[in-house]
Order: sequence, then C-alpha cells, then structure tokens
Amino acid sequence: MNFNLLESTNCNLILLLRNFLNHHPKIINLIFGSQNEKLAHPIEKIIAETGTFSSGEQLLIKIVLHLWTQDQPNINLWLILKQLDHRNFKKFIQLIIDLRYKI
Repeated sequence: MNFNLLESTNCNLILLLRNFLNHHPKIINLIFGSQNEKLAHPIEKIIAETGTFSSGEQLLIKIVLHLWTQDQPNINLWLILKQLDHRNFKKFIQLIIDLRYKI
C-alpha cells in the first residue's frame, strides 16, 4: 500500500470536510479539534456528544463521520434534502462534487 497516497488522500478529505463545515466551528472542534490528520476522538464519543446540537447540526456530523469512516450507517438522502437549509445543502452538493474529482 502506498502510504504517501493514503496520507495525501486523508489530507484532501480533511480539507474538504473542514471546508464543508466552515460555518460550523463548534462541529469542527468536536470532530477534528486541533488534529489535522485524524478525528479528535473515537467515533462513539463524538456521537455521544451530539445531543446538544440541533437536528441539522447532528445531520452534518453524521455526514462527515460517514464520509470519514465509510462504515457508519447509511445517510438518508431524503433527510438531507428535507433537513439541510439552503446554504448547507449547497455545500453538501459541492462536497460531493469535490470528493468525486479531488480524492
């Protein structure tokens, strides 16, 4: 396995996910903290701490964790369509495009 490619892919993914969440510093801090290459906490701890977030913020967290680990429960597309506000939905679509072409 090419670890340089893996590190590069992780760096690209983190940059894309941070950009997706750039209007949500509280979520960035929960998920990444000051880490630049990995999650700040185990996934179970991140999920346990989402109780104080709004349903839209919880959905953003689920999206990021799903994309990061690729083995979290599936994300309901209808929920994304109905629950994200216009700005976050546009950022989600841009994230999907960026993931397709930049990772």
